[in-house]
Amino acid sequence: MVAYLRFGYAENGFGFLNCTSRQESCVSVSTSTTFSATDPFRLETSESASYTPIACSSQCMIQVPAISGRVLYSQPVYNTLAAITIGPVSAVAVP
Repeated sequence: MVAYLRFGYAENGFGFLNCTSRQESCVSVSTSTTFSATDPFRLETSESASYTPIACSSQCMIQVPAISGRVLYSQPVYNTLAAITIGPVSAVAVP
């Protein structure tokens, strides 16, 4: 199984999974808590060829470059050979 995490903020528009003003879901495929200042995330559709989902067995820990003082919305996406499973949207206040 492979996975990635969609994420975003309500301030950026409909769907809550936009991390910028661009109306497209942002994704993270990082297991590191350190992010590049110039390349911290990818756009789900327009940059789909530029990221590879994380391989994981039963559980994944995907990190997000969250912005302090906002509510972060996220949604896991899992892909097996048989199906794509989209998890529930969750919200967390970023300290």
